[in-house]
Amino acid sequence: MKMQNTVVRGVVVVASIAAVAGCGGPKKDAADPSPVVVTPSTPSPPPLDATRAAAALATGGLGVHDVPGMQPLGAPITTLTSPTVAGLCGTTAAGLTSEKLRMARRQLVWSAGPSEFVSEERIVYRQGGVQAALKDVRTLSTICPDRIGVQPAPASAKLPAGSMEVSSHGTGQGGDSYAVPVGNQLLVVLWSNWNGSGAAEPAVIRAALAKARPVVVQREQSTLQALAG
Repeated sequence: MKMQNTVVRGVVVVASIAAVAGCGGPKKDAADPSPVVVTPSTPSPPPLDATRAAAALATGGLGVHDVPGMQPLGAPITTLTSPTVAGLCGTTAAGLTSEKLRMARRQLVWSAGPSEFVSEERIVYRQGGVQAALKDVRTLSTICPDRIGVQPAPASAKLPAGSMEVSSHGTGQGGDSYAVPVGNQLLVVLWSNWNGSGAAEPAVIRAALAKARPVVVQREQSTLQALAG
């Protein structure tokens, strides 16, 4: 009789547990649903066009304090009607690939007198244009070797890898210029010229370029950010 009562009580307990589970009681094996995480989408920057490129060029570049001894000469030149690289050889080099890839241009000129000039020309190109321009610079030395000489910029110039040094001769004027790639779509060209192709580089131009060259890339950080959108 005692064993029978024990069996009955066991059956009642098991039945009670089953009833609780069937009525939606707690189930330890059920996994909690994962929370839904919504990640806000970041809008893509608008495609780079001539208007954006021109606006980007207005944000950077050398200042008058970067070219000591020189004074600004006129307003910035922003038209694409005059050549950039092709100007090194005049009409002989018309139609270079890189000239057709320019999107925007901004050039500032400084002078230390009637015949001593330094300028910074900054050009935004379509994709591939910067490398095309550097290639065209090298090509020009074979098109008009009597006018220009081209070589990689020396380490003493303190310019980034890939920069080119361009010397002018045979034109009645002296000049030392540098083509400096800054990123994939921006090229900076530092021009200098003075009267007398056989004359030594004036001290004021030499000092201005020595101060300007090391900070060219630094002065373009805001430009690069604007180009990236």
